[in-house]
Amino acid sequence: MNVQSASEQDYLFHRDLFLREHPKSLASAQKLTAEQAQRAAEQELSQHLPDGQKTAGHFFYVLYEGNEKIAHLWLGQKASAMFIYDIYVLPAHRNRGFGSQLLDWVRQHASESGANALWLHVFGDNQAAVAFYQRAGFFATNISMRLDIEQND
Repeated sequence: MNVQSASEQDYLFHRDLFLREHPKSLASAQKLTAEQAQRAAEQELSQHLPDGQKTAGHFFYVLYEGNEKIAHLWLGQKASAMFIYDIYVLPAHRNRGFGSQLLDWVRQHASESGANALWLHVFGDNQAAVAFYQRAGFFATNISMRLDIEQND
């Protein structure tokens, strides 16, 4: 396993991937239309990354196995906290332990960068991701919940 800083081309690929995949999660979790979710994802990205890949405090990496790209990673750091904004293991490489290996690398990287905590957000309906992160030692720090109410016309 080899983790390298993302090239501009890798960053653009990850950005496009985020803008394709993240709206699906937003739509599901927040009951948004596809258009609303797409706009929300674009707004989120422009808020976090006003200068794209060069935005201070944000870092992009690619995980390789040999010469093959396995996963993309977006991290952010502010003071002693490091945030995992996105881990995306390419579909052909899922369920083969690469996510765990990459998370181990992130822990080491966070420690070397002076972080004393690693944070992330996961949508509540993504039970596989919730379970993965719980197995890795993450725990909930707050929980937002929703109850949809049927409207009687």
